Amino acid sequence: MLGLRYRVGDKEFVNPYQGLYESAKTGHFSQAILPKFHTDRFLKVDVESLKQFSTQDLIKRKLQILRDSHQRIRFMYGGGVDSHTILHHALDMGIKFEEMLTYSNSIEPDPYVEYEINSVMEFANSTDMNYVVYRPTLNEYEEIWNDPLIFTKLEDFSHGFYITYSDYFLRDRDNDYFDLVGYDKPWYYIDKNNNYYWVLQDGTDTCIGRYHEDFFSGSICPELTVKLVYRGYEYVKKQNKKGFVVYKHLPQKEYCEYLGLEKGIAVNYNGGKLIKDWNETLMFNEKHRRALEQVIKKGRKDIAQAWKNTSQNIVDCLQKAPYSIETKKHFCKEMNEEVMLTVNTARITAIFKIHNDRLELMPHTDIYQLDK
Repeated sequence: MLGLRYRVGDKEFVNPYQGLYESAKTGHFSQAILPKFHTDRFLKVDVESLKQFSTQDLIKRKLQILRDSHQRIRFMYGGGVDSHTILHHALDMGIKFEEMLTYSNSIEPDPYVEYEINSVMEFANSTDMNYVVYRPTLNEYEEIWNDPLIFTKLEDFSHGFYITYSDYFLRDRDNDYFDLVGYDKPWYYIDKNNNYYWVLQDGTDTCIGRYHEDFFSGSICPELTVKLVYRGYEYVKKQNKKGFVVYKHLPQKEYCEYLGLEKGIAVNYNGGKLIKDWNETLMFNEKHRRALEQVIKKGRKDIAQAWKNTSQNIVDCLQKAPYSIETKKHFCKEMNEEVMLTVNTARITAIFKIHNDRLELMPHTDIYQLDK
């Protein structure tokens, strides 16, 4: 979310990996800090009044607010449930974005590597908007993975293989845009006494150092975010679950429909991103695997080896930090070698207790206190 920072001692960082690097050096915990204006806006929402509006009503309200407030909007379009819902409603309202951007996992047009976004690019090109597809270059791959400390230098670093970093896919583009990102569905926690909580966390990473809005979780038009929280709350109550509940734990097609979202058109686990799929590969999903395969077929196994070496360095540098990273050994058949994968441990930035008529901000972000 806009303005999120990681505080380690008296220093602050934009990206979680940057904070963890400092944490590993000092032993101090890297704490995610959410600007107070977000929680203030959510608390001001009249929950009872939201019953008068559908999710679709509030999506359109938010789109109009954004359109009226910003001269130039760059929309990050991946064709998933979130971004396709935004685009569907924008087109219905006659709203055009000054730029629409998709970042690809392929260095060149290739239906096999870009399997997930072939239909996405086709649809986007039919919208009559200024549509841009960013494709990484071999030189960029080389530049990134030959730097063993790259994870400390990129604002939205995450540990996959192909380039998902705005530091790269936006570095040659105009900077005077408001960047619009789709994320995300709400997280919940149910304690042992069957109290429900909305848990805000740092799981989104696209454009985090830039002037941007996460459409379905941000605090511009907070009514939309809170509406989704309550729709999700109604749905999750029927699931008889305890502890953390995220959308990967739920029947996703049914859940997203209940929230009021459109079906995505990207060919991924659309409607079925299971937690077991995530646990098997962390960030290194099929898109990353095909990107690596392509780079090796281009005769650049040296880049793959550099990625492996830098991946190991991430583990070596960060694993001693308190609550730092999850690691996993992954046998990479394209290299016939094991590679260490990581994902940063999620930080909770705020916890709201859900009442039928209001949200209550908890005075802490320690999930374990809820079950004491």
